[in-house]
Amino acid sequence: MSSWRDIASPEAQDDLDGLLNMMLGFGQQQLAKHGEFFPFAATVGSDGAVEPIAARPDTHDDRPASAEVIDACLAALNTKRDAIRRTDLK
Repeated sequence: MSSWRDIASPEAQDDLDGLLNMMLGFGQQQLAKHGEFFPFAATVGSDGAVEPIAARPDTHDDRPASAEVIDACLAALNTKRDAIRRTDLK
């Protein structure tokens, strides 16, 4: 069975490894500190830098629905779309 790494460019592999490492680390940190986390996203910019994207819906609710947080993350990603090389949402 072939792996995605067999067909992905070295740049794509590095980008995805960077995204995965940042997102797993952040998720683990939030679980250790709070026991849970809201959905979040991350991007690889055109410069290759990984950037976390945490967005909250426009509400005063301390516990917004996950779907609302995901929508807010997607809106934040959409505003950055011209500068994003790769992205992920967890």
